Amino acid sequence: MRLRLPEERPTEPPTGFKIAHPVLSQDGTRAGFTGVSLGGALPYGVVADASCVYGRRHRSPARRCDCGFHCVHERAAAEALLCVEEHRAAVLLDITVLGAYIRFELGFRYARQRVRTATVGPCACGARAVALADAGWGRPGWRALAAACPGCVRGRTSVSLAAFARLAGDGLRVVAGSGTHRATVDPGLPEDLGVPELLAEAALLQARLDWFQSRLARLEGAGSRSRTTAARGLDLKSGRGWRLVGDAHPYRPPETPMTGMARATRRTDSHPDLTDPRMGAPFFSTWRVGTPLRQRRSVEAVAVAWERRPWPADDLLGYHVYTGHDASTLLHYAQWTSEQAYEAFARTRRQERVDEIDTAVPDIERLGLTRYRHYRSGGPADRGGRIPGCVVIVDVEFEGPDSARQHAWVDAVFEALANEPAPHPGGISAHFHHSTDGTRVLNYAEWDSARSHLDALAAPGDGIGSATALWERVQTWPGLKSTTVSRYDHALGLVPD
Repeated sequence: MRLRLPEERPTEPPTGFKIAHPVLSQDGTRAGFTGVSLGGALPYGVVADASCVYGRRHRSPARRCDCGFHCVHERAAAEALLCVEEHRAAVLLDITVLGAYIRFELGFRYARQRVRTATVGPCACGARAVALADAGWGRPGWRALAAACPGCVRGRTSVSLAAFARLAGDGLRVVAGSGTHRATVDPGLPEDLGVPELLAEAALLQARLDWFQSRLARLEGAGSRSRTTAARGLDLKSGRGWRLVGDAHPYRPPETPMTGMARATRRTDSHPDLTDPRMGAPFFSTWRVGTPLRQRRSVEAVAVAWERRPWPADDLLGYHVYTGHDASTLLHYAQWTSEQAYEAFARTRRQERVDEIDTAVPDIERLGLTRYRHYRSGGPADRGGRIPGCVVIVDVEFEGPDSARQHAWVDAVFEALANEPAPHPGGISAHFHHSTDGTRVLNYAEWDSARSHLDALAAPGDGIGSATALWERVQTWPGLKSTTVSRYDHALGLVPD
């Protein structure tokens, strides 16, 4: 017998509370919010409808899925979530539950909502917030914001609380929460700094010294160590006070000696060229780090560990890191000319980077590295001048090794794509790779946005293809074991300078 949940038909829409990060569109004309967990990849407005973050074709909230908006009954329960470190910059939302909902002991999961009031907490310095300023992270097309007082807002992209409410529209109220009042803004360094603020200022000074040290190391040429008299820093890692040390990097892990002219490592915002003819061994790996805050910290730790070392080998063409829309994982993509070149790097220069990253962000779960070969690509070579807003990884596993089956299945996909009666305009390109062990195929697909990919999944048919015989053949291929779809944002690119 199928059990049904009891139905409620309230005379007034239920209300609740939740937390979210305020966001501002890239052009500064729209404002909204983004969630702190699974839905964090899809910003929403004051009035919004939920969709399944897993791309499943059902209405939210489905009983056998955890999709939909979430809120709690009590304001105190939502405020308690703001005590968590990665949620300190979030705002408290007072919402009205609209449409279908499922009631739980502590809150609701529901299909539609209206944000009535957003309460902005104090600035990071403790003062009462007067604006929302750039928080230093975001999503494609959206800049995350955080509470800021008059003294901390200087030099940052910001909007006043009233301006944010006006941009968000639909009658949103934005109010400032509690905080200490700072009557005047000293154009210099405030005089009332405590130990935490002074430590932060010293950390900024240390970062500048590190930058000068890295520039000096580049100018000194290949393989030379920086002179210890070039800069003197503060040891901020000792919990027993401050002490002067001779090297600006007193805790730098030992570095493998380099020979010849070393090339510097630099960041790039450009997406990788997956059809580079020099690439003979692409590698994909996944890390699970747990939260959006740890995603951002892990990306920055990777950047720091690589940027202050010379580029490890000419055989490495590029290294890219992506943040998962599941708010928990990172995807890594490395372009090597050969597996032998990677093995040489792994023996001599990989571990020092791993150790530094693990020190900065402990307890990273590395889910494994898979070796691939690029097989076929579809789409314009230059992406048609379009910039990908979302990378979709389709990981296909087969029962047992069979390289001929890998190639035949990919060829069948291209045949179905070529005969697709209604291709979605949001797709930019698709790059198919087969694993060297013969059991997997990975499609690195570029889309203009995550929303376009979700819309394509929601169209008639199973997956992004129409309900045609060619697509049915792809989906029922003999030996096909599983298919996993994951969405990512390009967060970091590293290339030789």
